[in-house]
Amino acid sequence: MDEELKKGNHYYDLQQLASQLAKPPKTDGRTLMAVSVDPAIYSKYMGQYLNDSGAQFTITKMGDRLFIECSEWKGGKYELHPVLEKEFFLNFIDFQAQFVPGTDGRIEEVLFRSIGRDGKGTNDRAQRIHD
Repeated sequence: MDEELKKGNHYYDLQQLASQLAKPPKTDGRTLMAVSVDPAIYSKYMGQYLNDSGAQFTITKMGDRLFIECSEWKGGKYELHPVLEKEFFLNFIDFQAQFVPGTDGRIEEVLFRSIGRDGKGTNDRAQRIHD
């Protein structure tokens, strides 16, 4: 048990347990712990981003909190919780967002990562289209 705890937040897909034990553990975004960051940094993440499939993501700030909504999601805005200054997660599903600055330091894109219930991971990149 001590060895498993040392691996940090992770999980095993029981249907793939034998093959997973030989690989690094899968990070479980649903159990990540939020950290404190200065909410003033949220302003540089705000804007609209578009991925290759045409989904539009809107990042907004309300008070000291950062939110995301997507043109393909139902239910409105969801709060993004910080893990690091440029990395965030949703606390009810396995979904993580990493903001990527361009050469001038301005945020140009965001990388989205998630692992669905089937254990298949997705990586998606969205480019900034509007502040």
